[in-house]
Amino acid sequence: TDVRGDSIVAQVEVDPAAWSCEFENLAPGRVYRFEVVPKVRRGTAPVLPAVEGRTAAERPSAPENLLCQISGQRQLRATWSPPDHDGGTPVLGYDVRLYDAKQVHD
Repeated sequence: TDVRGDSIVAQVEVDPAAWSCEFENLAPGRVYRFEVVPKVRRGTAPVLPAVEGRTAAERPSAPENLLCQISGQRQLRATWSPPDHDGGTPVLGYDVRLYDAKQVHD
């Protein structure tokens, strides 16, 4: 852990001629903080200020347990459960669509 209490997820040694580093298989929608610490033979070198980046979020799983209930003479109510997996970003709401099925079911 560092002085902020963050855990080091990965640390790699990079060739001095390479000015980039890519980390893979990170959690979706999560904020990570990067630090670049120069390695020198004696003493310490200045450390760049840390920067933060967020990985792209995945699509959430579908809502579950969709039910349609009669709630009045001319009313229907839809109910459901939230997705099991939010994809790394909070679900901000739902678009609920009602279609005319044009069929009579017994």
